[in-house]
Amino acid sequence: MKNERKEFMVLLKRYDELREALMEYTMTYYDAMGYDIDGYWFCVLDGDMSNIDDLRNQVEAFELILEGLSKQHYIFG
Repeated sequence: MKNERKEFMVLLKRYDELREALMEYTMTYYDAMGYDIDGYWFCVLDGDMSNIDDLRNQVEAFELILEGLSKQHYIFG
């Protein structure tokens, strides 16, 4: 349980970092990610780590989005 909480916190921190990094490219996800992060924090406060797989998937998805956006290179745009 303790290791799961630690992983949850690491993932949550990374999710917040991704949110901030994405602002350089788009504000599309900013609000929704913020609400999501708040929801996950409430889970931590309640000691509920049952959503860790969902959080892990969110972090992985937004890492891919950030990677894709950072590789964009408009030549004529």
